[in-house]
Amino acid sequence: MLEQYGEWLPLAVTWVLVCTLLSFLIARHKGMKPVVPTAAGFVAAFIPIVGLIYLLVLGMRETSVK
Repeated sequence: MLEQYGEWLPLAVTWVLVCTLLSFLIARHKGMKPVVPTAAGFVAAFIPIVGLIYLLVLGMRETSVK
């Protein structure tokens, strides 16, 4: 059973890093302070479908320009 986790671990770590980095980049591109969206992206990435939905919502969110 432990071997199965060893096979999926690199993929899971890669997904968490990609989701966190994309959250950071999307937040910066939209002019937001990137700390909270990056942390939320990191947490959401541990459940892949939640991470994907979070990235879609963050990318489609409109920010107010002041």
